[in-house]
Amino acid sequence: MPEDKPGFEETPAPDFDHFDDVDEEADARLIAEAEADLAAGRCVPHEEVAAWLDTWGKGERVPPPKSWSR
Repeated sequence: MPEDKPGFEETPAPDFDHFDDVDEEADARLIAEAEADLAAGRCVPHEEVAAWLDTWGKGERVPPPKSWSR
């Protein structure tokens, strides 16, 4: 136990090996879908999202623009 931190006991980090399981086929499929969406113009510019997020917490709930829905 470190002397400068009474009551502190180091423990090893949990094993998150389930994050290491990579599904290459699923990754490739999802990347292809995302690239197709971008190529077809099915994306929302960062500036629009940022402007909408700026409305959060200002007393009025502003729904996302309908044009963002598929």
